[in-house]
Amino acid sequence: MSKEFFTLSANGTTEEFQAQGDIMLHGSGTFGGGTVTIEQKLDNAFVAVAGFSHTAAFDEVMTVADSSVYRYKIAGSTNPALKLAVAGPLA
Repeated sequence: MSKEFFTLSANGTTEEFQAQGDIMLHGSGTFGGGTVTIEQKLDNAFVAVAGFSHTAAFDEVMTVADSSVYRYKIAGSTNPALKLAVAGPLA
């Protein structure tokens, strides 16, 4: 099992990660009133994954059927201090 860790201290996105299978998504810290989503890269554009939206700490398992590229995104926040992680079969 591989793990990747990210931090966000302003609205924006993390680095991309490639995943397939069951992955564990984790977020903690100060959200600053913002919302964290996961985006999937489809046809060279990132699209929000339906059903994944958090405004407070979370631990969630997401099943990824096909290998794809993802990233975390936070929007609408004021002074966030987030620690984000993904663990599972990563490429």
